[in-house]
Amino acid sequence: MRIIAGFLIFLTLAAGGFGCRGMHIPRIQGPGTAPYQRGIAERFDPYPENDVGPAVVGGRPRDFDRPAAEPVRAGWLRQPPIRSGLPPSPL
Repeated sequence: MRIIAGFLIFLTLAAGGFGCRGMHIPRIQGPGTAPYQRGIAERFDPYPENDVGPAVVGGRPRDFDRPAAEPVRAGWLRQPPIRSGLPPSPL
């Protein structure tokens, strides 16, 4: 019984260690500096993109009137490194 309990604890910790792709550890000591907060706000922009549909004039705050270009947004999605000898997995 102790072996099974230990194995279940190990599996739980191992599964938690993998985490979700693109997630980061939240800041507990405060929201961070102004540049840090701005970078997070630019990356997780809740406003609609102009390149996927019609432009929403006046729908964005003044400081966010120019969203990031598509190549920049694509760079935010980091690809996992390809291990030698294994084909890349489809995303």
